[in-house]
Amino acid sequence: MIQDGGKVEGWKIDNPKLVNRLDDELTFFRAETIESSYLGVTFDRRLTWELETIKCQEEEEEEQKKKKKKEKKKKKKKKKKKMKKKKKKKKKKKKKKKKKKKKKKKKKKVNNNNSSNNNNSNNNKNKNKKNKNKSKKY
Repeated sequence: MIQDGGKVEGWKIDNPKLVNRLDDELTFFRAETIESSYLGVTFDRRLTWELETIKCQEEEEEEQKKKKKKEKKKKKKKKKKKMKKKKKKKKKKKKKKKKKKKKKKKKKKVNNNNSSNNNNSNNNKNKNKKNKNKSKKY
C-alpha cells in the first residue's frame, strides 16, 4: 500500500489519481507473489513513465488554457472595437437625421405660417366685406 502522501521508494507523487492507480497495481502484483526486486523495477519504470506523461499533459493543458485566454481577450477586444464603431455610426446617423428633420420642419413651419397668415388676412378681408355689406343693407 502507498502511504505518507504518495511516497514510495524515494518518489513523491502529488496527483491523488496516480497514487490510487499505482496502489491498485501494487496490490495486484503482491497478490501474484512476484519477487520484490522485479516488482521494484516494473514499479520504477511505470512510475517514471506515469510522471512524465502527467507532466506533459499538465504542460499541454496549461498552454491550451493560456491560448484560450488570449483568444478570448482578442475576441473581446474585437467586439469592443466593433461596438464602438457601431455606436459612432449610429450617432452620426442620428445627427444627420436630426439635421434633416430640423431643416424640413423649419421649411414646413415657414410655409405653414405664411399660408395661415395669408388665410387669416384673407378671412379678415372677407369678414370686413361682409360687415360692410351688412351695414349697407340696413
